[in-house]
Amino acid sequence: MKRMIALFLAMLMLVSAVPVAGAAFSDVDKISEKNREAVEYVSGRGVVSGFPDGSFQPKEMLTRAQAAKVVCVMREGTEKAEALTKKDTGFTDVPASHWAAKYVAYCVDKGIVAGVGSGKFDPDGKLTSAAFGKMLLVAYGKAKAEDLTGKEWIKTTHNKAKEVCMSVGADVNIFPSTRENACQLAYNFLHEEDVIKALPADYSEVTLNFTESGKYRLLGRAEQLSNGVQCNWSADGVEFTAECGGRIYLTASVNHDYWRNHLLFRVIVDGVLVDPVLFDESNGAAVTLATPALLQPGKHTVKIIKDSIGDYADDRLISVTFHGKSETIAASQPRPKLLEVIGASTATGAGILPTPKDGRSVGTNNTATIAQTFGYIVAEELNMDLTTVTKGSLGIVARAGSPVKYNLPELYEYTNRYRDDNSIKKGEKTGEPERYAFARKADAVILMINENDAKIPSEEWIPATKAFISRIREINGADCKILFLYYSGSKHKADIAQVLKDDPTLIGLGIRSNAGGSGGHAGAEAHRGWADQIIPLLQPFV
Repeated sequence: MKRMIALFLAMLMLVSAVPVAGAAFSDVDKISEKNREAVEYVSGRGVVSGFPDGSFQPKEMLTRAQAAKVVCVMREGTEKAEALTKKDTGFTDVPASHWAAKYVAYCVDKGIVAGVGSGKFDPDGKLTSAAFGKMLLVAYGKAKAEDLTGKEWIKTTHNKAKEVCMSVGADVNIFPSTRENACQLAYNFLHEEDVIKALPADYSEVTLNFTESGKYRLLGRAEQLSNGVQCNWSADGVEFTAECGGRIYLTASVNHDYWRNHLLFRVIVDGVLVDPVLFDESNGAAVTLATPALLQPGKHTVKIIKDSIGDYADDRLISVTFHGKSETIAASQPRPKLLEVIGASTATGAGILPTPKDGRSVGTNNTATIAQTFGYIVAEELNMDLTTVTKGSLGIVARAGSPVKYNLPELYEYTNRYRDDNSIKKGEKTGEPERYAFARKADAVILMINENDAKIPSEEWIPATKAFISRIREINGADCKILFLYYSGSKHKADIAQVLKDDPTLIGLGIRSNAGGSGGHAGAEAHRGWADQIIPLLQPFV
């Protein structure tokens, strides 16, 4: 890994360049704002050099010959690379007299590069991100060259690169790599190298398998299985404490036959999200993804939660790898109180994330993030654990747009029906799903009502709602405080008023509907506003 980091740094140097401090670049205004900090950081370390005229030329592209030199220098060091004498490359366009001949010959001997066909190497050809990614993976033993070939080699390279967090800010692709984008990569890898070097000497690479129950705490309705931790619902996951630092590598899988197979988890350290959404298609296979953010060494509380909408039921946490002290890994202590959120797609955070532009979007299922919902915010700020029963399109009585005849009350007491092929097939129930154990009682429940029941008549909706509320209390105890959350413009507004009047122990809160997110759902700003209203109402009871 350290050699790979160094390679990213060295690739930014041009043969004739003269080092120039980042702040002194004459064309600093041409460096994209998102990459400026990285360019200044890397150049300040003397890793990236400017040109003799004082410019950085951020949009300049790298060539295949320059990449060969970079690989050679970083594998062998400057002195050994300069002392190489073999210049027989086997390519007609890289004769022994070519300035990069010995570097290309080195990379050929190591199986790091191949020609472009017809006995040529194309030394002045622009280096694509995919091609350079392939070189890195092969040069540092992260992949075999023969595994990164064929029609899907770009996608395969991208997937392998993500495992070592090579792809930052953009996917590995077929476009030439600019110097400023390379700086952004260099910044991330240089930062990791700095952090790893600064780790205490007694830190080592540690893997925590999620079959070692007792070393982590289950969150939400997560279940311990023999092959990992099963995450049925949004906010299910694990939490542990450990002395650790550096990057976190998470291995998980999903195997779901309905719609598409997606992997969507978030890593939260000491209450702070340390990564963008970890997202990939896995089709039932284990996938390893790395967090771009790095941890300073110390004792940390690490939470890994399923972030996606509840439809994707068969998600499994397999392991997590990091640098630290294995003997310090321990299950975290439960928070004093438990908050339960029951609701439909809005409660899962559907619509908060932007709609993906890669063709993998299915409705709003790829736009859900539980970590920015009102429920998650309330739980964090009231220091409560969180569990959810949140499923798109469900109401108290009905389910919108589906022949499957179940609703929130039916779903509440069971494990996710989508996980068990025997309980639901082709839109029809075929058997009774497994009941949920309710190992821990909720101290407070937020029951969010949306418009999925809009067409249900009052004489059916009111008694069904009262019965569900009674069942929630029966399971969680009479002291469980229930907050009835509804849109102030609901078609059942009068019915809701009647339910609240008949049960004064309920807390009612009417909120404004907000379609500021993707697919007509509420955005993050709306969820934050709702949380600000909910927190003072629940504060006295927790």
